[in-house]
Amino acid sequence: MTDRRVEAADPDAVEEAVAHNAFLSSEIAVAQYRHRALVMLGRGEEAPAEARQTYAAEHAKP
Repeated sequence: MTDRRVEAADPDAVEEAVAHNAFLSSEIAVAQYRHRALVMLGRGEEAPAEARQTYAAEHAKP
């Protein structure tokens, strides 16, 4: 079943809308991937020690 508005729409406008939706979907996918990667890194054994070292180094700066 097709929507009459889509059938009557300018083909270029429909193509642009599809491309825009694909772009937004890819942005969401990248953000989700980044979040999962950071969660996994945070679960590592070395993560707390690295965080303490970074915290100390940042606070030691003048």
